[in-house]
Amino acid sequence: MEFYPQGTFSSIQEYNTYCSKFNNNWSLKKESIKYCLLDCKSLLEVLLKFNTLIYQEFNTDASKMPTLPSISFKVFRKNFFQNCKNLIPKYKLIDFLHIKEAYTGAVLQQLNCINQLI
Repeated sequence: MEFYPQGTFSSIQEYNTYCSKFNNNWSLKKESIKYCLLDCKSLLEVLLKFNTLIYQEFNTDASKMPTLPSISFKVFRKNFFQNCKNLIPKYKLIDFLHIKEAYTGAVLQQLNCINQLI
């Protein structure tokens, strides 16, 4: 099996010539491992810095949530939602059922109209 970066080299000889510039001390495996390790280290640094900033700014541990939306939702609930609790109306179950019936009833009514036209 021949391997060389697609579109970079036109032949295996050209690829081998390129590799010989490194005194035949170039290994795709070693370079790939080195790249992955550096990538993981930089990602770890970013995550640690992000976690520190979120903790300092909002007193929330970002490592406890799996996604960015869950972090933002927790920050919102913890720091901003407390002030809004009285602004959001609370409905009783019967109110919810009436709203639900009105919503789905309107959709079904439209479908019945479409079926009659067809």
